[in-house]
Amino acid sequence: MYKKLNLIGGIQLMKRIKRSTGVCLILIVFLILIFTLQVFAAPEYKWRFAMPWNRELASQSYQLFCDLVGVYSNGRIEIEYFDNALLGSLGENFHAIQAGDIELGASYTYANLVPKGMVAQMPYTIRDYDELAITSSAPDGILYKITDKAWEEVGFHLLFISPSTFIGLANKVRPLKTPDDLKDLKFRVSGSVQCVEMLRNIGKGTGMTMETLPWADIYNALERGVMDGIWTSYSSLIEERHFEVVKYFTDLRFWPDVTSIVINKEIWDELPDDLKNAIEKAAKIAEERTYEVYRRAEGEYKNILEDAGLEIYPITDEERSLWIEKADPTALWLQLAKPLIDELYPDQNMTEKILEEINNMRK
Repeated sequence: MYKKLNLIGGIQLMKRIKRSTGVCLILIVFLILIFTLQVFAAPEYKWRFAMPWNRELASQSYQLFCDLVGVYSNGRIEIEYFDNALLGSLGENFHAIQAGDIELGASYTYANLVPKGMVAQMPYTIRDYDELAITSSAPDGILYKITDKAWEEVGFHLLFISPSTFIGLANKVRPLKTPDDLKDLKFRVSGSVQCVEMLRNIGKGTGMTMETLPWADIYNALERGVMDGIWTSYSSLIEERHFEVVKYFTDLRFWPDVTSIVINKEIWDELPDDLKNAIEKAAKIAEERTYEVYRRAEGEYKNILEDAGLEIYPITDEERSLWIEKADPTALWLQLAKPLIDELYPDQNMTEKILEEINNMRK
């Protein structure tokens, strides 16, 4: 069994990331200090922010967002941050925010929760962080606009889309160089219908099988051999310690692992414009910081994982093109995304406009 992650290496990574954004954070701390030294009346709004996972870099940005909302609202809004599922699981948090029992938090656009939210994570649509920032940043990104509309249908307002690292495949059996290497493997998948269908396309004829499993059960399932592999990312391999129970990873960059930061829509709609502006200002800073820290961390994560004994297959562009061909992303857009987008934007040919805008972005 290869050696486990060196915690000192992980700590050093966090220190390097913190140093790289030091000037910005010093300024922010200064602003927060000014805020705390002023005498405000009791907050008009006391909210809770629910984070259902353990992701240190993202949590730093979300805590920053909560603190800055207090600064920019002049103390009128106070947000207490709860990470690592302290307020419940993803599903529990979703329903609590939807009901207004919790005001805001981090969530996913799984089809069983947000039926029309899959557009944010269509496979092989976004190639890198620059494309993600252009298409998914609030308020003008084309994918942000559509994802916000999808969230509105289920009672939320989308504050910003928070990136992590890109998704590939990890397993404990063999390196995955071509789709044929999926032969007879059993993969854990999530409720992202478009991603399940993508993997189904890629694995046709290989005997590969898939099973939905709660996120919290992944480690034990891999450790006991109930599952052979998962789709995952550099950040999840480290932050969830999944690298300990797999041996191989191929960075296929299927889609960017993104999280939606959402607030109960009724609460949002009732806010005065000045407080909405304060929240949006804080959200933009947190969004930009999250992009920067994960962009920088991706290479560091890779080095740490290789040092820990994980074998990362250096897939070539030619090999990746075979995975893309088997995935058939255009067919997935037409089969799965287009009917939902047409319901959101009837008679507007919005699917074609989205794909055209993405293609034009690359010219």
